[in-house]
Amino acid sequence: MKVLVTRSQEGNAELVPKLEAIGIEAIPMDLLQFLPPEDWSPVDMGLSRLHDYDWLLFTSPTGVRFFAQRMVLLGHAMVWDGRPKVGAVGERTGAALTKQGVRVDFTPTKSLLVQLARELPGPAGRILMLRTDIADKNTSDHLRDRGFTVEDLTIYRTRRRPIGDPASLLAVDVVVFGSPSAVEALCAQLSPEDLVKIISKPAACIGPITAEAARKRGFHQVVQPESQTFDALVYSIGRMTRLA
Repeated sequence: MKVLVTRSQEGNAELVPKLEAIGIEAIPMDLLQFLPPEDWSPVDMGLSRLHDYDWLLFTSPTGVRFFAQRMVLLGHAMVWDGRPKVGAVGERTGAALTKQGVRVDFTPTKSLLVQLARELPGPAGRILMLRTDIADKNTSDHLRDRGFTVEDLTIYRTRRRPIGDPASLLAVDVVVFGSPSAVEALCAQLSPEDLVKIISKPAACIGPITAEAARKRGFHQVVQPESQTFDALVYSIGRMTRLA
């Protein structure tokens, strides 16, 4: 079975070996690239007064990576006591923070931005949220509706990479998506004829938001693991190959 893995170069480097280890032929397609902000000054100002915030929120491991790199460059300590408390949208983001030595004080019951906004503990205070430039602003709006003051800053930019000749990707049996951005990056670059062919294949998605993006694009068979981790996703794909 051939599996198309549609992530960033860094993400594919992490996921492809896991699939190959269970005997799956994984074909990486580097669909996304993550770039620093065009202007670091808003982020740098926020980091310089980090301890004035009550909460520091992260919505992806990529945001954590850019945060850690910038903190080191600016000479700021990565470990602190007191404010701000740190929130992560899910297990993978929390693990990325822990790896950097940052204490995680809160993760929602589900790895969803809407759950993060609904469940973040009060009392309402000041929030610094660091994420991609294409992030859904509903999260910030919901937190503001709850009385929080939110500074929502771009710490990295997400851009598409061209897919090139689609012939090789149309020969795969399963398509793996790690984010809604990857779904859109692939489908938006296909001709109508090729899109019909690709959506006829099963889509293995990391979580419910990505799965919903795949369904909206027309994928008929969408599989997602119960736990939003790539180990769980690999297990789900392996199970698909055994049942095929």
